[in-house]
Amino acid sequence: MNKLLCIGLLLLSSTLAMGNTINTPPLPASEPPLHLGVLAFRPLPETLHRWQPLQQELSRALGGREVRLLPASYEDLEMLLAGDQLDFVLTNPSHYIQLRNRNPLSGALATLVVEEQGYALTGFGGVILTRADRNDLQHLSDLRGKRLAAVSTSSLGGYQAQALELMNAGLRLPYDVELTLTGMPHDAAIHALLADKADVALVRSGVYESMLAENLIPADALRQLNPLNQPRYPFILSTPLYPEWPFIALEQVDQKLAAQVTAALLLMELTPEQQQQTGILGFSIPADYHLVETLARQLRLPPFDQTPVITLQDLWEQYAVLILFGTGIPLLLFLLVLLRHNRELNRSNHQLRIEQQKSQLAASVFSHASEGIIITAPDGSILDVNQAFSDITGYSRDEVLGQNPRLLKSDRQPAEFYQQMWQTLLTQDYWFGEIWNRNKEGEVFAEQLAINAVRDDTGQISHFVGLFSDVTHQKLQQQQLEYIAHYDVLTGLPNRVLLAEKMRSAMRQAQQQDACLAVSFIDLDGFKEINDLYTHEVGDQLLAALASRMQKNLRDGDIVARLGGDEFVALFTLLDKPEDSLHRVEELLEVLRQPVRLGQRHLQVSASAGLTFFPQDDATEADQLLRQADQAMYQAKLSGKNRWQLFDAERDRNLRGHNENLDRIRLGLEQQEFVLYYQPKVNLRTGAVIGAEALIRWQHPERGLLAPGQFLPDIEGYSLDISVGEWVLETALKQLRQWLALGIELPISVNIAGHHLQQANFEDRLVELLQDYPDVPTRLLELEVLETSALQDIEHVSSVIRSCSRLGIEFALDDFGTGYSSLTYLKRLPAHSLKIDQSFVRDMLDNEDDLAILQGILGLAKAFQRQVIAEGMETAEHGSLLLKLGCELAQGYGIARPMPAHLMADWLKNWQPHPDWAAQADSNTFL
Repeated sequence: MNKLLCIGLLLLSSTLAMGNTINTPPLPASEPPLHLGVLAFRPLPETLHRWQPLQQELSRALGGREVRLLPASYEDLEMLLAGDQLDFVLTNPSHYIQLRNRNPLSGALATLVVEEQGYALTGFGGVILTRADRNDLQHLSDLRGKRLAAVSTSSLGGYQAQALELMNAGLRLPYDVELTLTGMPHDAAIHALLADKADVALVRSGVYESMLAENLIPADALRQLNPLNQPRYPFILSTPLYPEWPFIALEQVDQKLAAQVTAALLLMELTPEQQQQTGILGFSIPADYHLVETLARQLRLPPFDQTPVITLQDLWEQYAVLILFGTGIPLLLFLLVLLRHNRELNRSNHQLRIEQQKSQLAASVFSHASEGIIITAPDGSILDVNQAFSDITGYSRDEVLGQNPRLLKSDRQPAEFYQQMWQTLLTQDYWFGEIWNRNKEGEVFAEQLAINAVRDDTGQISHFVGLFSDVTHQKLQQQQLEYIAHYDVLTGLPNRVLLAEKMRSAMRQAQQQDACLAVSFIDLDGFKEINDLYTHEVGDQLLAALASRMQKNLRDGDIVARLGGDEFVALFTLLDKPEDSLHRVEELLEVLRQPVRLGQRHLQVSASAGLTFFPQDDATEADQLLRQADQAMYQAKLSGKNRWQLFDAERDRNLRGHNENLDRIRLGLEQQEFVLYYQPKVNLRTGAVIGAEALIRWQHPERGLLAPGQFLPDIEGYSLDISVGEWVLETALKQLRQWLALGIELPISVNIAGHHLQQANFEDRLVELLQDYPDVPTRLLELEVLETSALQDIEHVSSVIRSCSRLGIEFALDDFGTGYSSLTYLKRLPAHSLKIDQSFVRDMLDNEDDLAILQGILGLAKAFQRQVIAEGMETAEHGSLLLKLGCELAQGYGIARPMPAHLMADWLKNWQPHPDWAAQADSNTFL
């Protein structure tokens, strides 16, 4: 085989090479975009989506040069070509033959590799099927006059390939048969056959097997006519194989660009997602399309469907005298022969130019490729290499010609590796993988290698073609990344990822050997102060020194890992009993307490450790053990540091229960399970209803209606407390709007948690809520805050109260009397009202102390000119005594129980104060 043919064959290896390792030099940004025309049968958006990965991969391989995709029909492609608007074309084989005869095209740069039922294919054929019970149809000649079903006469695999075989058997289609065209898909032709609407079905190869795999047809219903054997083709055939779609360059594309595009196509490696989107696996070296041209000529398909019309007009005018003298006929025959000879000569010259272009392109790819290329004979002797081979291995071309590739062997792979390689290569005609070789200087390097076996017309291997890239740098980077992914860079200890793997492995081993293990979470005491005082560099040196100490004090099989900062985890494995780990934790704490000398400095820290064990009564995962040890370490810190603490399962269960409660409350808020009840506040003297307090309830789907004491304590101090508070505010404003629409103007007071009130953006969020309800007067909204909450940050609370007052919103101090407010605090808190805690009101009839406190609060309120409301007024007697003491505003069960909003209107209509209160009012002077 000559060198150019070798160069062509070497491209075969590119279909298996690494799509991510092609090193095409970047093109200048000023380069014009490339236009790729693609034959399209489907709508434009669908076609653009399908071929987008091809467009992107080509652009990437060409250094970012823009590639524009132009899907077009047969007619539109012809127009684009006529207008010189395309650089490359991807079309079907028959159309390629037509275009090649009407346009200055190159030979095919590459051929599509498609995936069918798990097979990578570069060709297809036709199949002729009949029903299994048609014993009268054994040969192609038996089909004369029979009913044939096919998808379309323009289908190469579904009609034309079979038509040629039938023509060779003496039948001309469609004249000698009854032809039925079913339209796509090919399944339709088989269904017509099964429905007895046809005697024979013509389909593309692979369709029959696909329908069998999907159980669309019975396995024994059909049989094949005119079977042809193709040993390496996975599907039945009744015709020769024809190549898949070609990728073509136009004449104006320069050879260097065409070589780069060819290399990009052949080295392209699509991801599984891209393969599914495009329906292809990639590209292979260009197939031989002469078989398609021969078929078109014999069937007189376009562009060979017109029989040349030979006219003798010009010959008659020029040679009339000779013809008249009897010499015209021989001369005419001579001219006809000459004309035929010239036509054949022109065709041969055209084909020769195409072959020369292909050879030049192959030579360009061979010489410009950045991957090493090696071509050997079947016995392994090297026939040719390219310059990249010499650059990578250090061997010149002359040094390796006639040698065996074994001269690169590094002995890093065992003999079984090469046996498997050759087994794959001889059975599948290719091998792809990573291998370690040795260059001329004796240095070992890693390469990604693809080898293809090239067979001749007889099916025998004629050459092996290998393509490889040096990936040593990538391998080293990968090793570094793997190290970083599993080890702490500063200390060299395992990191969190590797620790988790080690823990899971140790837990499995402990279960198998009926042993136990311990996990200790260790946090340094005083490290932050050293880090801040002596800089982070000194802190890092200290961490590295302490990590080294801990490693040296570990038993074989035990592990210490760094999670980050000054946090470490020790894993003690294969313990006979949990207590065996206690002295090991103490030893680690002891070595951590010892001073560390760094230069002229002697630095000293201590450590707190938490300890937990495995196995436990409940199923436990590795991350749970870490969390348990972390909690125990935190308790050790709280207990004074420089000590260890065992994990407390009871405390953990309580904490988990609390977290579950928080999650359930959060879910209840999202699913609108909360409601507001309203309890009226009245003037005992006049009987006027002065407002209502909004009280939250939880309409729990399983537990029924829950009072606030059953869920609000769980959210106190958490962000969920704020979410619930904002929900109450918005719901109250919404209710005020609804009542106003009914003619009810009743102020609502809302309880605000101290945590909520102390948020920096409380006033801003309140203003936003009020702006959502512009038709609700702000004077109808009152906020209540616990006295104890107000005292926690009196300056901030006072500022918020004053801001709200400017908005027209008044504040009340709730549960007054329980916070031990001094007179100074009461003076500084600008609250409009004081709500006396119900515990004093409820027991004042029987408890002189409560009565005295109540009288004192009323005196303070009068002195500071604050309005007073008594909570917990449960009986008419309570009301009478309150009036006697001078407190005329109250709320409680003695007036009304909290009620849903829709019941408030009826209650207001029916409300009547107790007659004893009116009598008491007439005999007293009130505040």
